[in-house]
Amino acid sequence: MARASPPQWTSVSLGASVLFEPEASLSAQIWMPVRHRWKMVLGGALLAAVAVLVVQAVQTPEYTARMVLSPTDQGSSNLNSQLGRLSGLASIAGVSLGDKTAVSEFEKFQYLVFSERLGEYQARHGDILKLVFRKRWDAATRQWQRPRTLGQAFRNTVYPIFGLPAWQAPDGRDLADEYDRRLASRKLGETALLQLSYRDSDPVRAATVLSAIVHDANELLRQDAQRKALSQAAYLRRQLGVAQVQEYRENLAQLLSRQEQTLMLAAAEVPYAAEALQPQTISKEPTSQRPFLYAGIAAVIGLSFSAFVAILMGLPARWRSRRASSLILPATGDDGPDHA
Repeated sequence: MARASPPQWTSVSLGASVLFEPEASLSAQIWMPVRHRWKMVLGGALLAAVAVLVVQAVQTPEYTARMVLSPTDQGSSNLNSQLGRLSGLASIAGVSLGDKTAVSEFEKFQYLVFSERLGEYQARHGDILKLVFRKRWDAATRQWQRPRTLGQAFRNTVYPIFGLPAWQAPDGRDLADEYDRRLASRKLGETALLQLSYRDSDPVRAATVLSAIVHDANELLRQDAQRKALSQAAYLRRQLGVAQVQEYRENLAQLLSRQEQTLMLAAAEVPYAAEALQPQTISKEPTSQRPFLYAGIAAVIGLSFSAFVAILMGLPARWRSRRASSLILPATGDDGPDHA
């Protein structure tokens, strides 16, 4: 009896997928779902643009106050180089005057405007805290009021269960957080000039808060300089009263003169570390609302995201197409097996 010949196998295609063609290039296979679902892709871009336009329509417009600042004589780094010539004498007398690598008063000012220390100072002095958080301040009762919102109602119910305060009046930390959101600084080119800007829904309030920030930061640095100079001057006077060596007395007198000069400069009715180079400006039109610009950006993002989703939705079809094209079936001949 003759052995039957083994079956011959051949590959056949069960048909290409609607979305993918096995013979097409990889890039064509990737972008084919986007072409087939172009309505969904364009709809995603349109939906994103409309959503941004709606948000811009209901959003409260904000105005920006700007001020360009320059370092004063006290705030300039040139003062550190002048003090460097006296640093040797100061070290002998036990007094710190700084050196060429010391941080200038203007650099301290740039840090201070965003610091919690400034917020705490303004919370204790003046009415800036009440002005910034005006919606929580009741001028009639002169008390802070809890917000009447769903979120606050939830906190009133849940927070006490875990021993957490449901609400607290705004303080210096809250003011510093608000400055982080609304205050911006920018160096102007390669110069030492600094531009500060503050955003608010009321242009007059924006200008008032920005002026208070600059004034109070200068005032804090002035108080620091006065306190340090007074302490060092008192020490130098005591040393000068007991010094016997003439050269040592002359050095002490020179250092004391420097501290007295610092006290006089700090007592002057002028900005201490940073002064306005020109009067601050206020935008005439809202700076927070740019509907067409933001809608265009949203449309691009929505288009990209929708295209990505369309590609992901087409991946199963691509896999089915590849699997179908690689199926192998046995070929059937006309003649059956030979039998002996």
